[in-house]
Amino acid sequence: MLSFAQAAERLAKEGVVRSMTAEGLRKLARTDPEWTLTEQDYGAVGNARTVPYELVLEYFTNRTKRRGRGPAKPAAGSPG
Repeated sequence: MLSFAQAAERLAKEGVVRSMTAEGLRKLARTDPEWTLTEQDYGAVGNARTVPYELVLEYFTNRTKRRGRGPAKPAAGSPG
């Protein structure tokens, strides 16, 4: 079991996703109809909600990828 922050960090470190934040992972949990975890799957350590990493990894392995906002674009007039 990992906190949302730990799970997001591990997903990025293992190359499952390009980048992920704890809030991004929480948003997927709240809004994505393909999110498979149920209330019984969650745990808690102190006041942090935890998730089983194996189930989060399974979700990312099987989810239908949708277009996101993508990486930040340089500001107008800035190099790059």
